[in-house]
Amino acid sequence: MGCETFSDKGVYDAHARAVAGRCPTPYAIADGTGKGTIRSVCFRSGLSVYAHSMCFNRDVFFADEACHDAILFGFCLGDGVTWRSSKRPMTIDQGGYYVQAGSSSDSIEYLAGARYRFLCITLSRRAAESLIGNDASRVVDVLPSGRPFLCNEMTPRMKALLEQIEIEPHDCALPGIYRYGKACEVVAEALSEIVSPSRRAAVVSRTDRIAIAAAKRILEERYAHPPTYPELAREVCMSESKLSRGFREMYGTTIHSYVVSLRLEAALRLFREGDVGVSEVACWVGYSNPSHFSEAFKKRFGILPKEARASCSLGFGLNDTGIGL
Repeated sequence: MGCETFSDKGVYDAHARAVAGRCPTPYAIADGTGKGTIRSVCFRSGLSVYAHSMCFNRDVFFADEACHDAILFGFCLGDGVTWRSSKRPMTIDQGGYYVQAGSSSDSIEYLAGARYRFLCITLSRRAAESLIGNDASRVVDVLPSGRPFLCNEMTPRMKALLEQIEIEPHDCALPGIYRYGKACEVVAEALSEIVSPSRRAAVVSRTDRIAIAAAKRILEERYAHPPTYPELAREVCMSESKLSRGFREMYGTTIHSYVVSLRLEAALRLFREGDVGVSEVACWVGYSNPSHFSEAFKKRFGILPKEARASCSLGFGLNDTGIGL
């Protein structure tokens, strides 16, 4: 059976309200269609942050009408999606992001059973000029007109900032300003990647990039019990110093910091997916000392693990949708 065009007007209306910052209460997708929510996260000074978390019962196409006078940043936190148009299809995978400027009339293909999670930021042209200042013309020159500009993957810093936007800041008296600030940082990071493509990887040889990417995959597979520096270097046939230096150049973070990031991201997923104790989660992601885990978690997300565990239902795409990550 082929994809059908999605016709639930309520979902399209909720999307439009979320983009405009007028959907603070999550809009729940009808049970007959699937599960998920659409909601506004932050809206301030021409910048809008909104979230989609969706899982459909059947394959569907969504009409994608982009705003004519805004720059859209879309961050794929769940399964990937494909854009269809008269031009060639384009796909964005989990961990990727795109930037779109101008208008478009594409359709997006969503497959039955896939778990989609997007956090999006729209920035009006006026807000962009205000934020970017003297660099505005240089940024606009490299932005696409009417079609997504796909980047390979989010940087570790982008991922950390997006996670901080997702989580309800318990100890912050002004969460709207907090999230606005984090969103501005995400925009700055994304635009820097576009204006200066491959600015870090360019100084690393192709052979070394392949080896360093292999080291990154090893860490992603074994973050709970990672190899030591010498072991990792031997596995990818590099010296420790070259691996350490090249990893930082390519990914903007140290090997140790990346492992910590992987562990904390995994811990957050576990809190989202079920009622699991803090000590158990700490052990599962590689921390033998729960207090060290709590300290690292709070440093990364701004709240303690027990607070995140208690408030996961407040985050987008979590307990309120029943689909998790």
